Amino acid sequence: VVTADELLDRAADLRGAIRVNGEVWSETSTAGAAHALGALVARASAGERLAPGDVFATGTVPRGSGLELDRWIQPGDVVELELERLGTLTNTIGAR
Repeated sequence: VVTADELLDRAADLRGAIRVNGEVWSETSTAGAAHALGALVARASAGERLAPGDVFATGTVPRGSGLELDRWIQPGDVVELELERLGTLTNTIGAR
């Protein structure tokens, strides 16, 4: 379990990996993000009441998109994004 304070302190430097069908397509980190996670939370909380369980989508991690890698997912592919201390998000690509 990661507390919000721990995550905000380290969010700018979490190691990660992108895997497709179990193959590592990229090893990356959250370093170099356009906006700090704390700034994102501050902006969202200025207009909305935040509650436990709220989820923030922050975009693609550096070297984590097919465009950057010149690799393309297909229907049926299983895509995993793993970030240290947070876990792994897994999705299966549906049919077109």
